[in-house]
Amino acid sequence: MLFFTCRWKKIVTTVGSLLCSLIFYSNCNTTELKYIGTTNKVKEEYFYGLNFIVTLSRIDETSLPKIKTDVKNALSLSEDKKRIQEWKEISELSLKDKDIFLFQIFPETRVIPEFLEFSFDCNGSKLTPAYKYYSLLSSTTVRSNVYQSYPIVIGLGPGYPYYYRPYPTEMEVQVSNRHAYSFVFLSNKKECMVKKGDRFRIITPSGNLIDFERSI
Repeated sequence: MLFFTCRWKKIVTTVGSLLCSLIFYSNCNTTELKYIGTTNKVKEEYFYGLNFIVTLSRIDETSLPKIKTDVKNALSLSEDKKRIQEWKEISELSLKDKDIFLFQIFPETRVIPEFLEFSFDCNGSKLTPAYKYYSLLSSTTVRSNVYQSYPIVIGLGPGYPYYYRPYPTEMEVQVSNRHAYSFVFLSNKKECMVKKGDRFRIITPSGNLIDFERSI
């Protein structure tokens, strides 16, 4: 198993569409992995903001190419001398003999590396992320009001020319950004989140617990 970890302070910024990303990862098997809760969530808001979000997904064949792309972007800033070999291993990553899980936290701002020193376990067995990376997700909303044209008549009576004059088009563009820190886990088949009630646990740097449970 390859354990490549980028330093957060040097990690790549990936600009994408938040809306597209959310739609894309909806292809992951998210319905089976249910968020249970966070102990002392108020304390965690100090580190990640009032409206921070956490998600856990099991990666499927549809979403695997996107994961590979994100990890390669992170690898591009790595100073590891084995980057060529690591690139090859990422390219060959498959679901034939591995289950791949993606944990993501979306804080309100970028956070310092000390706030990202999580510990992980699945049913009591310690897990180590194979890859982790930072992304900046951008959401763009365009609002426009287009009115129909109306005739302007030159002169009076039949036979006089006229032309159509459109109302002005009003357009408003709103851009918002969201920060995402992603942790990718490689697990042997049937070892993690296999049956209903299995737990995936994240221990935060402050000692609180974030729990996910297999619901089906």
